[in-house]
Formats: sequence, C-alpha cells, structure tokens
Amino acid sequence: MKFEIVHKFISKKVPLTISRETITGQNNIFLKIHHEGYIGIGETVFDLDIEKSIRKVSQFLESYDDYSPVKAWEDAFEFGLNSCEVALIDTALWDLLAKKSNMPLHQLLGLEYSSPKTSITVSIGEPSWVYERTVTILKDYNPSILKIKLGTKDGIEKDKASIISIKKAISDYGKQDLELFVDANGGWSLEDAKEMISWLADQGIIFVEQPLAPEDNCLLKELCVDRKIPIYVDESCCFASDLQHLHEAVDGVNIKLLKCGGITEALRIIHAARAFDLDVMMGCFGETAGSLTAATSLSSLLDYVDLDSFINLEMETFASYKANLSYSEGRLHYKGDKGIGVGYE
Repeated sequence: MKFEIVHKFISKKVPLTISRETITGQNNIFLKIHHEGYIGIGETVFDLDIEKSIRKVSQFLESYDDYSPVKAWEDAFEFGLNSCEVALIDTALWDLLAKKSNMPLHQLLGLEYSSPKTSITVSIGEPSWVYERTVTILKDYNPSILKIKLGTKDGIEKDKASIISIKKAISDYGKQDLELFVDANGGWSLEDAKEMISWLADQGIIFVEQPLAPEDNCLLKELCVDRKIPIYVDESCCFASDLQHLHEAVDGVNIKLLKCGGITEALRIIHAARAFDLDVMMGCFGETAGSLTAATSLSSLLDYVDLDSFINLEMETFASYKANLSYSEGRLHYKGDKGIGVGYE
C-alpha cells in the first residue's frame, strides 16, 4: 500500500481546561493513502509516543493490501494498533472509497446532510474568566448550544460558580433560546454528582456528560435513580460492546471517532445505542476540520453534535491542508463534493 504520514503540532487559540488537564495544542497526524489514482485522507491525534505510533501504523500499512474499511478496521486492531491509530487508517479508507464512488461520504453511507447544530465549549476557569469567555463566544460564534466543562479539582462549589457566571453572561448579552449542557469529564464523586445533577436541573441544564470516572461505571446505576436530567457517557464507552453493560444506567452516549477507531465502529455504536433506546452525540478530540467532516457525515443519525474543536485551532500554520467545513450561526456547513471533503497539497 502506498501511503504518506505527516505529523503537525497545532496550537489552540484558547487553551482548553478540563477536569484532568489543560490542553494548549495537540499532535495531529495526517495519512494519505494512494490507490488507482485516488488519495484517501485520514486524521488522528496522538498524545503519547508519536514516533512509535507512526512506526506501528507504517508497519501495518507496508504489509497490507486490502482497501476495505471494515476489514482494515478489524485487521488493524488484531495487528495491535490502538483506537487513535486505527481511526487514522479507517477515515482514510472511507475517504478513498467515497472518492472512488464519486460522492461525499454521507451519500455513500445512504445518509443526508443538513448543516447540523454544534455546541461550542466553555472550559474550566475562574468565574470572571468564564464570564468573559462566554461573552466572547456569544459575540464571535452566536451558538445555539453551549457545552460547559466542569469537574474542577477545586470542588463543586467552584463548578456552581462557573454555571452562575455563564448564565449571567448569557443574560447580560441578551442571548435567547440557548441550550446548555455540562461535561464533568469524570471529575465528580458519586455524592458530588448526585448533588450537582439535582442542582443543575434547577439551572435549566439539559443533560450531564460523564459525571463519574470510567472506573466508577459500577456506580452509574445508583446515580441514575431519580435523576432529574439525562446522563450521557463519554470516556466510559469506547465500543458498541460497552453499551451492553451501560445501557440500563445512562440515557445517551458520546461517540468520538478517535476513541472507537473511526467511522466503522461509530456506525456500530449508533445502531447499538438506538437498539437500547439511547440518545447519541458525536464529539471530538482536538481534530481539524478534516476529521470532523468525516464525523459530520453521520450527523443525520445523531441527537447532538459537539464538533467545535477546529474553530479553536491555529490552522494558518498548516497552509497545505484544507477541509471544506465551516461554522456559522451555530451550525456546521459542508462544501465538499466527494469523500470527506479534504484537500491536501
């Protein structure tokens, strides 16, 4: 298989603070697979040993000659690649297949595309900073949905102060009909989660994402009893098989292509979630618009879209790469005509 791999560190315009860490940028990896005059493009993010991951992906591709995305997904995991590494290959092969079929990926999958709404994220910070950041987001992006990061190590009273600051900013700005949901990134204990979910319901929050750490999955059933707002999981669910053990304790799942290995498994998770009558959201890990065009290809199957990472990246440092995805007035707009809509010189 003929291929090229490019590594680029891309900084965030505004650092993102979650319960575990502050992220100032990430190592984005781009793959080009050449076949029969077409080029399939994939993207992922590597956090750990970048060179080791690139070597592993290269070793797999050098000895591989099957261009079927589903078969490659299975073989890549069997080879020993992790989810982020598999997603790089999976996305490129779906892009390649759609380009060969002369249609955008969503059309290849038999789906419609309707410019989905996406949430914009407000990260953890001091109440005064959170207020100013919220005003800036409202002014610059005019979102219809805000995702609020909570789970600060300073405790739930600080989390409550953030919510109060954000609601004040929204009120002072005069924004109407704005939906708010919360992502704790596993930063709460069971007792704190119970208190926060009850309190957040009174604040008009529509749902809470990942209130407990994945190692506390066994406590979700207790948390879901008499819950006042829905509970979604993110880090707790990587693959469709995880829902067998989670579906009775949650109301929805957040899928990420890099967490499950790409489009192939994302489709399986969606079908499994629907079989268990769960809501479905698609999230991101700091990818550029390239990977996010692949994610938005599934938007007609989703209840919520949280694909805003690309608008917070310093992409002028990567001029040779262009994705046909844009954001305006709270929605994502795809302008490509085939594949996942990515150009790469």
